[in-house]
Amino acid sequence: MARPRRCVSAVLAAMLAATTLAACTGSGGDSTRPTPPGSKPATTTTTAKGPTSVVDWEHGEPSWSPTMANAHGLLVGNGYWCTGTCATSHALRAPDGFGDPPSVMAVDVNDAGMIVGTISGLGKRQATVWRSPSADPIALKPLAGYDDVEARAISETGLLFGGARKHGEPRTRAIVWTTPTAAPTVLPVPDPTANSVPFDVSVDGTMVGMIQRPLAQESTFVVWATPTSAAKPLATPAGYTGARVSTRNAGSSIVVGSGTGSDGTSHALVWTDPAETPVVLDMPPGLTDVSAIKGAGRDLVIGGGTRPDGSIEPLAWRLPSTAPQVVKLPEGYSNAWLDDVNDAGTIVGIGIDATGRAHGIVWKSSSAEPRILGSPAAFGDVQGVTVTDNGMILGAAQRTRTEIRGPVRGLIWTSPTQSPRVIMK
Repeated sequence: MARPRRCVSAVLAAMLAATTLAACTGSGGDSTRPTPPGSKPATTTTTAKGPTSVVDWEHGEPSWSPTMANAHGLLVGNGYWCTGTCATSHALRAPDGFGDPPSVMAVDVNDAGMIVGTISGLGKRQATVWRSPSADPIALKPLAGYDDVEARAISETGLLFGGARKHGEPRTRAIVWTTPTAAPTVLPVPDPTANSVPFDVSVDGTMVGMIQRPLAQESTFVVWATPTSAAKPLATPAGYTGARVSTRNAGSSIVVGSGTGSDGTSHALVWTDPAETPVVLDMPPGLTDVSAIKGAGRDLVIGGGTRPDGSIEPLAWRLPSTAPQVVKLPEGYSNAWLDDVNDAGTIVGIGIDATGRAHGIVWKSSSAEPRILGSPAAFGDVQGVTVTDNGMILGAAQRTRTEIRGPVRGLIWTSPTQSPRVIMK
């Protein structure tokens, strides 16, 4: 994949809709954020080393935006792809038999330009891979005995990960295709396991996912070192319950997430080794329940803490220090959450102004002054922003301020000081 940018709850919503899995202990994982008045929450998803997403997975309404980007400037959206600032976009090819038009949901792209996703329509779905953006789609083979298969991720070496279910049954099985034409195999899990889900793969092919035992109310987050190795549970600090993983940092073995401590609130956690007890990151006095934990490179973690009034204080941690740093807000803003950070340390997020409108914000570093991103005057709330390693900022906003669930359009800022380009399919 390219660099990690996928939040657990958003991925699980796409992966496990209609299952009974109590994903992320029922709390929505680490994607907690305030909802701007008059807008729907959007989620930012994370993959390993590159693609980012501003698709509204939770409501099933894909935006017209570049949902992911690789290291070479290839941007992929739902049903289309483009390069650079997306002055021209091109349709991803889809096979016949899925309606007109079919739903093409791309979920990941690697630096070689291979794209994976799921095509659906007329009551059926098909896990699909494109060897290049302009190539014909290749239908990934289903798992024997399972009739509902979706693609989830692709590694830099071309390993394809997904989930398989039987129609009408809640059980999900994590699977891997070693090539686009190979039959899938099941990622090993301990017996008995009711559900297994892969959701984040690093550049070396290590997969982070989760499993749930029968009748269990909570899920266990695990790591598969290879497609044939046993699932290894992530260690949990003494007294903690419900540990949740947010992302795996690019080019390193660091995994970041959160867990519920004996005080009943959630704390940021960092695993430098899946088998070792994670480091608990400190919180400023007066803040509780860490949210939206993400990481970049080997040493930067971003997130937020909840104030007594329920608003979010944006935070950053520079490892190996566990001390938090409060990320400065623009004047007049009292509520913000951090959506993404690239390997250069540039942070992007969403802030709420005094009128309740949501704006994109960028910080060149965790200690830098914030800059509010411009957006078209007639557009409504900005719903999500991500940043690539070359500094390009991707986002999405409602086309009008008056339609709460109106059309969504993608935005690209090539520079924080420039007006965004509106992406049209």
